Amino acid sequence: MENGHKMSLTQFSKNYSLILNGLKGKGTPIPTNDIWIAAVALQHGLKLY
Repeated sequence: MENGHKMSLTQFSKNYSLILNGLKGKGTPIPTNDIWIAAVALQHGLKLY
């Protein structure tokens, strides 16, 4: 991957499903693309505001 970043697809998938299911459980779903962004940010320890 670029810039030496290596992303585990398994961990990314877990992050994605945790975010998706957490939001669905709260009744606050968000667009799919936003979940992708959140999962990538979580994977790299970044904060979203």
